[in-house]
Amino acid sequence: GETVLVEGTVNGDLYVAGGNIIVKGKINGDVLAAGGMIDISGTVRGDIRAAGGNIIIKGSQIGGGLSLVGGNISIDNESSIGGGLVLGSGNANIDASVGRGLTGGVGNLLLNSSVGKDVNIGAGTIALGPSAKVEGDFNYTSDEELRADQNARIEGKITRTDPDTLVDQEKVSQQGKSIAKAFGEGIRWWSFLSSLVTGMVFLLLFKKQALLLSKSINDYFLKNLGWGLMTMVMTPILFIILFFSVLGIPLAVILAVLFAIEIYLTRIVVAVFVGNKLVELAGKKDVNIYIALILGLVVLFVLSRIPVISFITTLTVTLVGLGAIFNFKRDFLTKNRK
Repeated sequence: GETVLVEGTVNGDLYVAGGNIIVKGKINGDVLAAGGMIDISGTVRGDIRAAGGNIIIKGSQIGGGLSLVGGNISIDNESSIGGGLVLGSGNANIDASVGRGLTGGVGNLLLNSSVGKDVNIGAGTIALGPSAKVEGDFNYTSDEELRADQNARIEGKITRTDPDTLVDQEKVSQQGKSIAKAFGEGIRWWSFLSSLVTGMVFLLLFKKQALLLSKSINDYFLKNLGWGLMTMVMTPILFIILFFSVLGIPLAVILAVLFAIEIYLTRIVVAVFVGNKLVELAGKKDVNIYIALILGLVVLFVLSRIPVISFITTLTVTLVGLGAIFNFKRDFLTKNRK
């Protein structure tokens, strides 16, 4: 597949997608990567969020947090993580020091480095190497007991939860858990596919407006984030005022419906921006807006499956999208008053 190589210095955030991704440069911002194989050996001052089949971090100095989802994850002892580490993986070998806590779900985990705070992990097997040192508590859920080298150290309490005991405590049958999991997964895919169909129709009818909104997000990201926060706070207040004024009830209902539509459209608008940005960073021009939508929705879908990151992504998408839509409406009304 396509190989994307990033060298040199990037003064800002890096968004990259491809079959094989290699990051060797210095990134003075965050990194968002999605690909089949991801290899990061450069210096990253901010956070890294990556999803891929195989993820290798070697000799990388990471100033912020590290969130990874992949089949196999390897982080060598020449790397360091300033913030926390969040994992979702089949197999994970961690030899890099972690400044804060470690959280995640892993099939097989080998930890052979220091962790600055608590470890909260669910895994099939967990092994601690001789260089493992956990400054906080070690909480884990597993069928098997923790295997630790005699030189490994845990400063806090060790708490193991047996998955079967957890099920008994919650009084949830395995069949019920499977149904709930399948239902949740179905909701995620339904949301993705419905956004894709709605997005296609939206672009068919409002292609020019979608491009303007995408450009607005690109040019005024923080400004739109601020306006989005204001819109999120003020709209419910205005709704309550109108609703309890009795005569304003029809306006309150209209406001609520329009607000709900705008919130739904934020994912589509931001997806177009993300898709355009990824293609632009890959060095291509004149990208098909429908391809940009698909690529952006895929990235947002992947991020929505990462604990903690899911909430942050949803909140950011909603606020930035609302801000862009608010500014677009304001500019439209201003021009048409003249």
